[in-house]
Amino acid sequence: QLVAAMNPCRCGFLGSQTRACSCNAGEINRHRTRLSGPLLDRIDLFLEVGSWEGDFLTRSADIGLKEAGDGWRQVPCQADLIRARARLRQWRDQDLRGLLTREAAQFLDGAREPLGLSLRGMERCVAVAATVAALDGAAAITDDHAREALEFRREVSLV
Repeated sequence: QLVAAMNPCRCGFLGSQTRACSCNAGEINRHRTRLSGPLLDRIDLFLEVGSWEGDFLTRSADIGLKEAGDGWRQVPCQADLIRARARLRQWRDQDLRGLLTREAAQFLDGAREPLGLSLRGMERCVAVAATVAALDGAAAITDDHAREALEFRREVSLV
């Protein structure tokens, strides 16, 4: 497994609510293209993490698992993760593309070219969609699962 972090630009403040970015468009583009496409193609999830809001040192060490606000799905509990891992183990021996619903396959096929996804990128996207489907306890990978998986790959199209 690989976990990597990268600043959004040379100065690190692109998109910040607290400080203005001092980079011009050329510097931002150069910074983003420092990682090669084939390397980025092997990364499954891209998440943008904003600046920390709140008291870090005084917050409780036990953050617990609580429901997220604004309609986001509930944070998975230990039992959900165990069930999802078991479902993924069952699916591991199958071709994951066979688990896609017709709508999900059509959605991914339609998104491939505009997003510039390679075959490897599409396979990684299907694998992430399978993980999302397993967390939902679904019997198949739907277009909603595929959409969520593509959201995690959106940074690839920026480079």
